[in-house]
Amino acid sequence: MSKFPNTTSLVIGSETDVSTYPTNPNATLQESDFAGRNITPIDFSKSSLEINDLRAVDYFGDGSFYLLDTPGHIAGHLTGLARVTANPSTFILLAGDTFHHVGEARPRPALQANFPCPAHIVESSRGHVSTDYFFSPGSRDGAFDILSRSESLLRVSDTPDSFYEDPVVAEVSLEKVARAGMRRTTCSSLSPMTGALLPTTPVLLVDCRITHRN
Repeated sequence: MSKFPNTTSLVIGSETDVSTYPTNPNATLQESDFAGRNITPIDFSKSSLEINDLRAVDYFGDGSFYLLDTPGHIAGHLTGLARVTANPSTFILLAGDTFHHVGEARPRPALQANFPCPAHIVESSRGHVSTDYFFSPGSRDGAFDILSRSESLLRVSDTPDSFYEDPVVAEVSLEKVARAGMRRTTCSSLSPMTGALLPTTPVLLVDCRITHRN
């Protein structure tokens, strides 16, 4: 963050750990990251807004840009939701570190039914995903069938050196984001290790349910 001039304001989750190095030897932030900046914490407890079961804040108050509460990677992790069109309503989801590989979100039957990946990606996965390690009911003779698999290829890592501070909470955030009806506007390659779709563009959300909590 110190690469940006201190006239650049920072918007952070209210639960974000703002301790800095060297005061905190284990901190990932430096004092220079905050020096001279205007810091705006987002407190979701003061908003009744929810988008697809995620706590949300209408940042500008005009429905053009929302901040979503998606903890797990770290406490206070935020996701941005920027409106692209009004009629019909479409959005770009800036998911940050909600997940680190699209294989954690794909395949999911609802996503494939509403926003199928290109046929050449589906076909390519047959030979790139090992049926020795990844099960799908429709796999035959070593050819992986991604369309018949009902859960994502990868899971959020819960190992001690995981990039997720709270893997259980991260899974909840990812599930809510995935239910939003997301697709990638292009899918250009497959991982040779897992056959998971590699992210190449922002995520486009087309079916957001905006509600208010009581």
